[in-house]
Amino acid sequence: ITFMVDFDEFFFVNILFFIVLVAIFICDRTSYLFFGYSFFICLIVNFLFCKSDIRNNIATFLFYTIIAVILYSTHKIIIPDYLGLTGPEGGVGTDDCRYYAQLVNGQVPYDITFNFFDSLPFSLFLKFCLPFEIDTPLNVAIFNVLGICFLPYLTSRLLLEFTSSKKTANDGYLLVLLCPFTTYYGCIIMRDMWIASAVLLGLLLFIRKRYFGLSLTILFICFIRFGSIVFLMLSILVMIRERMLVSNKNRTKANINFFCFIMLVLGLFCAFFPIISILSEGRLEEGLIRLSFVDYLKTDDENALIVKILNLPFPLNILLTSVFFFFLPFLKFDIYTLGFFNIGNVLKAVFTPVFFFPYWKYLIFSIVKYLKGKDEQVRPFFLISLCLAVALGTISLQARHKTVLIPFMCMLFAYGKNNYHGSYCLFSFTIATGIVMFELVYAFF
Repeated sequence: ITFMVDFDEFFFVNILFFIVLVAIFICDRTSYLFFGYSFFICLIVNFLFCKSDIRNNIATFLFYTIIAVILYSTHKIIIPDYLGLTGPEGGVGTDDCRYYAQLVNGQVPYDITFNFFDSLPFSLFLKFCLPFEIDTPLNVAIFNVLGICFLPYLTSRLLLEFTSSKKTANDGYLLVLLCPFTTYYGCIIMRDMWIASAVLLGLLLFIRKRYFGLSLTILFICFIRFGSIVFLMLSILVMIRERMLVSNKNRTKANINFFCFIMLVLGLFCAFFPIISILSEGRLEEGLIRLSFVDYLKTDDENALIVKILNLPFPLNILLTSVFFFFLPFLKFDIYTLGFFNIGNVLKAVFTPVFFFPYWKYLIFSIVKYLKGKDEQVRPFFLISLCLAVALGTISLQARHKTVLIPFMCMLFAYGKNNYHGSYCLFSFTIATGIVMFELVYAFF
């Protein structure tokens, strides 16, 4: 997979490297040490595990580092009291102000209005990985880029496993690389892209039957955000069904075997639920039910679309919340929050929907082609996308958790783009046009 310029294979990487050095010199020279350290880790991981795509992965790391510097500088100009972080949690900003406060032992100029010990494992992980004294949020944000810089590569590897098409894999790489939604959360101090990358890595390791690495990945996800293990387990369950369908020519028998397997898994889960609940210190129940977060959504804005959907009768609310999270984020032009320019909203609620507009027809085409039984290559990442959307709409309910679904949507985009021909094109285009029109009406009216 390659998207580098032909006349000099290192030219693009050199240009990005030079831009990073100049940007850090202008914005925060204390970050040179952290950039060098993170760049070295990126090189080591590439040489050990993905040598064939080292140029692309290094270019990706440098690209995201540039975005991290831009976001840091913008935030610092807009809300200087928050040192380049996104701003007060629950208002303009998000959890990065919590993580940074934990990293510097509360020595911050802004008020700590949150539970200081919430989400502490991620901060402990960052502290373990960063052996230097932290002076600014950019120091940490540059290292945190490692959580997203391999996500395009992992997406392309999974596409190759499913489709054996290098062109499709290359398109998937670029779509994930340029997606504004994942880029934003990967270039500030957040754990979401570490989780997304770990889910894709775990799935790839399962497909390749590297179970020791899979076990380490599961432990990492459980430590960083316990409830997110659901995303990986659902993805693996889909692949277990795929294996059963491949190994058993009788589809009905394979589905019966898979149903029995699911019943066994549920039985074991129920049997060990008390033990898991104790080990998770109550995080398991909160992660599965999310009652407190539902109450927060209802008190925060009772007129919000998600709240209206949650108030619908069961099972209509489950169905529509899953659809809601599949198509999230919706186009909105609320670029100011509490009087501050919110660059996060610009990237998430303006750039991301517009970025997706041209690709909805390819996603619809992929789904229709699978439902019509014309191509089973698309089946794994369609079913995984479906399961993740349901999980997001039931046990997650947080928009930023969609970072784990977007790579699989990009797989559907890339597959549809490279197979877009035949009798379903007009239908797909019509449905996609309806989606875009709905977004425009939702944004303006």
